[in-house]
Amino acid sequence: MTSQPHTTPGAANSLDALAKRIRFDLDCLNLPSPNWVPERRTEKGETVNDVVVIGGGMCGLVASFALRTSGIRNMRIFDRNPEGSKARG
Repeated sequence: MTSQPHTTPGAANSLDALAKRIRFDLDCLNLPSPNWVPERRTEKGETVNDVVVIGGGMCGLVASFALRTSGIRNMRIFDRNPEGSKARG
């Protein structure tokens, strides 16, 4: 005996309605915030970072998340550990 996936009639419509409601709620909260820092470039035309976060641990990630939700997008996180490695305990 094989089981068939259970589908609720109108589930796709419900998901569409939920997605629209979430988009509306985020718009009311002004999220994601628009990037309010003007882009700057060097004399050579290279992009200048608005914020540099030193450390990609929990505090660095929280700081970058707070900056991003505040509307600062042009940032870079530097971490000593190779990508994908875990923090030292």
